[in-house]
Amino acid sequence: MAALMSVTMKEHIFGLDFHPSAKVVAIGMITGSVHVFDHSSGTRLRRKLRIKLHKGSCRASRFAPSGAELYTCGTDTNLNVINMDTGEVSWQRPKAHPSPINTLIPLREHGIVTGDDDGRVKVWDVRAEKPVMEFHEQQDFISDMWYEKDKHDALLVTSGDGTFAWFDLRKQKLGALSDSLDDELLSVALVKGGRKVVCGSQGGVLNVYSYGNFGDITDRHPGHPGSIDSIAVLDDETIVTGSSDGYIRMVGVQPWQLVQLVGDHDGAPVERVRANANKSLLASCAHDCTLRLWDLTRRRPAAAADGVAVDEGALLGGGDDDSDDEPDSDDEEEQRRHKKKRSAKQEMLAPKQQPGRAVRLDEDFAAGL
Repeated sequence: MAALMSVTMKEHIFGLDFHPSAKVVAIGMITGSVHVFDHSSGTRLRRKLRIKLHKGSCRASRFAPSGAELYTCGTDTNLNVINMDTGEVSWQRPKAHPSPINTLIPLREHGIVTGDDDGRVKVWDVRAEKPVMEFHEQQDFISDMWYEKDKHDALLVTSGDGTFAWFDLRKQKLGALSDSLDDELLSVALVKGGRKVVCGSQGGVLNVYSYGNFGDITDRHPGHPGSIDSIAVLDDETIVTGSSDGYIRMVGVQPWQLVQLVGDHDGAPVERVRANANKSLLASCAHDCTLRLWDLTRRRPAAAADGVAVDEGALLGGGDDDSDDEPDSDDEEEQRRHKKKRSAKQEMLAPKQQPGRAVRLDEDFAAGL
């Protein structure tokens, strides 16, 4: 399974995103630098921009919906906005969080949501100096987030404490917080026409919540031999997972099936997967320090995946058919990739769960919600 294009970096890649319209992909590095590559040739990646932004690692890099700006965050707790026309920082918020920022997503133009290592979530308008909303409902690192404008500006959040949270940004409050699954939730996606939320876990399980019924999962699908660190959505019925076993799988959701193996990173844990706007390309990065682009235009049966041995039974078995029934360093990398084990003293010192704190939105920002 050869990648369509690839580039090998000197250090680990954390952040990854496609430009929404141009043939460009951006990555954030453990060194704190951000690189932007052009993939328009279809055969090789050509670097367009390299900029050092963070003192620690750059954990996330995401484009604004228009593509005019690139947002980055990292362990130095800084939040940056890069103007893609000039390649320069147009807005910066030093010490945006009291602890390292682990992930971010764009809301719409001028809007960003950030999540940190202590379970804190902040909503930003880049035209303002301070966050316009702030929540602290989860007790471990924020691993992934999903924003859905058509669901009343819903923010879906997974955490290392095993909980899933739904925030209503129009009402500026927590809508629901699930029970803990005793397994780190690492990735999240909305599928099945907005009726199902799929969360990948450290234990290799795809957990499913029915939308509006977030107290407990309504379906679970084991089968991945490693953690499911990232999910990309291709359509309402199909997702792509990036796993710590190094494989990238295209998976059909309810009914569960392995559609095909998209590719692999030679056994290196996959950090992130992203699909481009028209779902013709998938980008992946892994602990082998490579960025790889895969062709999604040809879908093959799993059995024809270039002879790669896969336990299809494990991936295809279990799980219901659309059921709603109730049921900066190597040290940092190691910490993020393995389940956190806190000492008794750490547990005693852990902050207590706080109610979500909402700050009034300014009129310009609120007009779009």
